[in-house]
Amino acid sequence: MLTAGISIIVGLTLMRLAWIVIDQRWATAIIVSGSILFLGGVVFFALTFFNRKTRY
Repeated sequence: MLTAGISIIVGLTLMRLAWIVIDQRWATAIIVSGSILFLGGVVFFALTFFNRKTRY
């Protein structure tokens, strides 16, 4: 759960940082990596929550 939370926060921070440097060439890489981290964190959180719910 902590890994998912950290991943979501880091992904959002990277996407927010990319808006500051949007005119740079490497901003696309920051947006893509932030999106992957954010979506990965959301999926990991959902799967963990679902596994805990069905276990009991």
